[in-house]
Amino acid sequence: MASQSFYVDPVLGNNGNSGLTKALAWKTIQYAADNADPAGGTPVYVYFRQGAYSVGARVDFDTYSGTDDDNRIYFIGDYNGDIWDDGVGAVSVSLSANAFQVFSVPSEAFITIRGFELVGTAANRPAIALISVDQADSITIEECFFSADNRATGVSFTLGTDNIIRNSIIINDTGTAGLYLGRTSATVVNNTFYNSNTYCILVSNVGIGQTSVTTLYNNIMQKGNTALLRIRSFDADFSNFTLTSNNNQFYRDGATDVVTVIDTGGTTNHTTLASWQGDADFTNQDLSSQESDPLLSNAGGTSKDDYQIAVTSPCIDSGTSTSAPSRDGWGDSRPQGSTYDIGADEILFSAPTAGTISNIYHNRLTLSWTSGGGIETGWKIFRSTDGSHFTYLDQTSSTSYVDEGLDSDTTYYYRVFASVLATGSHVSSSYASASDTTLSITTRTRTAETFNNLRDWNRCTSNNITKADNGFRLTSAGTGWLQTPDIDAGVEIDTWGPLLITFGYGSSATFLLSSSHTGSSWSSWETLRRGKSPILTKPRRFFRIRVELSDTSVRIEEFSLDYTKRAS
Repeated sequence: MASQSFYVDPVLGNNGNSGLTKALAWKTIQYAADNADPAGGTPVYVYFRQGAYSVGARVDFDTYSGTDDDNRIYFIGDYNGDIWDDGVGAVSVSLSANAFQVFSVPSEAFITIRGFELVGTAANRPAIALISVDQADSITIEECFFSADNRATGVSFTLGTDNIIRNSIIINDTGTAGLYLGRTSATVVNNTFYNSNTYCILVSNVGIGQTSVTTLYNNIMQKGNTALLRIRSFDADFSNFTLTSNNNQFYRDGATDVVTVIDTGGTTNHTTLASWQGDADFTNQDLSSQESDPLLSNAGGTSKDDYQIAVTSPCIDSGTSTSAPSRDGWGDSRPQGSTYDIGADEILFSAPTAGTISNIYHNRLTLSWTSGGGIETGWKIFRSTDGSHFTYLDQTSSTSYVDEGLDSDTTYYYRVFASVLATGSHVSSSYASASDTTLSITTRTRTAETFNNLRDWNRCTSNNITKADNGFRLTSAGTGWLQTPDIDAGVEIDTWGPLLITFGYGSSATFLLSSSHTGSSWSSWETLRRGKSPILTKPRRFFRIRVELSDTSVRIEEFSLDYTKRAS
């Protein structure tokens, strides 16, 4: 789809420019809002260079509207490097004088505001909200950072429909709430709210007989000093409310209530999540939500990065995919784990790379990979025999893994996922190419051969036996080498085995075994139990064994090998 693009630069821009290129960028947010005309029926993208923007009274987005999602107007602060990533920081907006709002969106439609930092200061503060959306429809606010500096409400939606706020962080408000939803239809998903003087979120129908439709998913609500969530009806009941709330993380952290419910009949204070889950007016709400510390990386800090989640956070893999965005507030893809994380941050796993399979035998092999360098502390391994249906195999903190007990002549597929092993269940996204490495291999064919009644041995007079000779060499102490008859012309016992060697001999003999990969340097003698050697797990391409009998008159009656032939 064709689109229109404009650019804004707070340092080098000029409102007399066309705005059509970075070199001819506009200078101010207000000028961009007044001139981003979607008249062509296509999307309009207005890109803001990173830097500090100071506005006077406020910015009014009241000149143009989109007509639908194909004609939406996007105001994109380049926080995540969408177009203008020159490493100078965020797109930060502050007031140079007191005003009601920093951004005002009245009676417009199909506008997206993405990637801005809006900060109130002690000297110049918004009296109502950092962003006020009033009687506007299909407005999306995403990937923003709002700090009211204990002055005002963070974001306010009033009297509109189909509005969305997602992947945003709202801290330090002392207005009506961190987020105020008044008689509006709004979806609130994957946001982080911290340190609200009154409520993290306030939902109200504003007046008698008015409706409110609210969806709350995957939000962190921490430290609302009165309550984390307040629901207010001006009617005698909540018949005009539609609320869907789930997979949220509640943490009072000094707040009196988790949820406060108010109508004309009185107030119900839910001091625990369990109490709220049993509310008589709002049934089946937040049944998959949690009440515990979300473990923000630096709660109480002043920057956006302070509100990422720690690697041990209970928010990891605890969200829902319903209405969830495809990336987080930092531009990283969602989900990274087996499902979505709660809050504005998606904990970042990095896919292992350079996966290889080596040491391939008929019943075991070695997987190896390289760490992707994310927050993972280990890897979880899944295995399949059809390449489609994978089952969990094991986990490891190493970048290699030996898989044993396999079937011979069988193709196996492996997927290795980055994981935070300390948290137990957390694992990077199952079968997602962004976070796993997939390997496949076919094991070797296992061969069994048995040789009976080996009574006639060909004596060798020299220990200088070359690789070209066929078969294993057996010896009695002090008598030199004894060679078996040819095992199978042209067959060498090779690197793909393990070997299982079985002997039958007289009952009076002590039977010892040693082995060599060179024919000159031998392992220590090992006493064998009657009839069977241990499994020799690491044979190489050239491999010999020797046997010592305490009674040299005892003849070896049977000799059998269970091994894997060398690949042709």
